[in-house]
Amino acid sequence: MGATEGWRQIFPTTRRTSFRRAAAEDLAVQHAEQENLGKRTCERVEVARSVYGELSGRYRRAAVIVAKSMLRDQGAAEDAAHDFLVHCFRRRIFGRWDPKKGRFRNFFETALKNFILNQIKAREKDPLGKGAAALDDEPRDVCDDGDMGVRLAGTDFVRAWTADLLREADARMRAELAGAGIPRTSYELYYAMELAPVLDQAGKPVQKEKCAELGISEKNASRTIENCRKRFMEMVRAVLKESGFPDGEVGHEIDDVVLFLNGACPRDN
Repeated sequence: MGATEGWRQIFPTTRRTSFRRAAAEDLAVQHAEQENLGKRTCERVEVARSVYGELSGRYRRAAVIVAKSMLRDQGAAEDAAHDFLVHCFRRRIFGRWDPKKGRFRNFFETALKNFILNQIKAREKDPLGKGAAALDDEPRDVCDDGDMGVRLAGTDFVRAWTADLLREADARMRAELAGAGIPRTSYELYYAMELAPVLDQAGKPVQKEKCAELGISEKNASRTIENCRKRFMEMVRAVLKESGFPDGEVGHEIDDVVLFLNGACPRDN
């Protein structure tokens, strides 16, 4: 069975559900490998790892922001973010999020902070790295939502979280422009006027000059931008729904996107 066929059979639903199933699949593969079950095992583990790779790509940038705020070192932050996402995959951490208790973004940040605190404690017990203290001992459950004190990452984390959502929606839009009946030049005008200033830290161009560059009538520019804005926000909503977020969480994220695009920092709760 090929990887694509395996993906469809094992992970047919939302990303959050896929993450839980991928973790379970990976654990099953480890057991099967111990029993020498052969080729089928290798195919299944590749499917599970491909799901992990897709999902970790969405959250890694925000994870590094939080980790660096705690560790004060870029290299250590990148290592911690990687270790945390692997830990979430192995322990099915994301599947433990309860929408009734708060936003996924806050759940993610709290779990990451707890994970890093566990790492720090483990290294204090085993400074030479001889294995006396295992990180998986988890002195604090990473999903513990108790008092975490002052927010460490603050607005940088929130901005990174929202920006990564927009980058994913942008990638999807660019891949589907033809099928959506949107000329590429129209989307490039929208991107330059509304997305590039916040995602690329690029200066907002003069609309008349950008229209001339792209060969778009300035008279139709406002309508073109509005049409693309509407389709883009539909794409953002689709990305969130595919991530397994309930309607209430989708609404919060959409509100944050609007604030972000208007130059304000999204809310931190």
